[in-house]
Amino acid sequence: MKTYVIKLNHPVLVNNSTDKETHYDTIYGFIYCPKGKDREKMFLGDGLKAYLGYLSAIHEWSKGATDFSVDEDQNWITNSGEKHDTNDFWSYLKGEECRERIDLRCSIYVLDVDVVELLADKGMEESFIISESLMNKLVYLAKEQNRKKRVIFLFNRPVWLPKNVLWENENGFTHIYGVISDRAFTSRLEYDIKGYVGYLAMCEEYYLTGRTPSGFTTTDYATWYKDGVAYNAKEKDIKDESFICKNKNSLKITAFAARNPSYTVALGIRDDLIIDQELYEYLIGLIEQEKSGCPKYGTGCPNIDS
Repeated sequence: MKTYVIKLNHPVLVNNSTDKETHYDTIYGFIYCPKGKDREKMFLGDGLKAYLGYLSAIHEWSKGATDFSVDEDQNWITNSGEKHDTNDFWSYLKGEECRERIDLRCSIYVLDVDVVELLADKGMEESFIISESLMNKLVYLAKEQNRKKRVIFLFNRPVWLPKNVLWENENGFTHIYGVISDRAFTSRLEYDIKGYVGYLAMCEEYYLTGRTPSGFTTTDYATWYKDGVAYNAKEKDIKDESFICKNKNSLKITAFAARNPSYTVALGIRDDLIIDQELYEYLIGLIEQEKSGCPKYGTGCPNIDS
């Protein structure tokens, strides 16, 4: 999961006054925590442009625009008394008009979920960033993350699993095309990734056939059973079975190093698992570029499975 930091090219003013108190907030940007891949792509595309228009209109109204007003339910009210919710076409056009007039644009930064505790800072008002120093801190952290090289492991075929194997209480299925790691490429990382890929293959094998090659079964994909004996995922017998499943299913891995993916690339990653086919094909293309002698995007690592 990723957190997106949206930094505005200039702050906007938002009137949050009540009947008892006059109060304005200066908005430097906001955060967006995606709750689904489709919504994520929509928001970071046309949805973001429309939202910038909404903020622009709120800014104009907060500064005293007189050709429309806002009611307590956040509906736009024209001077003739027409009411428009924020999702209709009139509101979109009004937002675009305001956005162009104040030239509101934005930059998008991606933060890993392990720094989200910063968002509890007093510089936040719900999802809005109202502190310039907090905004600068978040942008700095995002840039620092992007300077790091990460090792990307791509599978020769996707592993197909129910989502609840990986994410508790989720329905449906997912394809896993690879894994991304922050660790430096070493023989230990290579061994760990092979073992993890084998474990995914073991889960897939059990789901499809009801048992693994050596006869292990499970009810929760965490504890495994054979001949009445329980095994956890870290025990040698399970690690050995994982490698058997990996080899049985001819799973191979190609590794290469690259800078932290941009926000468009990060759309296809969840918990460092590559789950998007378009992203997978994009990364395969980077490998092909490198093979052709144009290593623009990354530095090669050994092909750890030939």
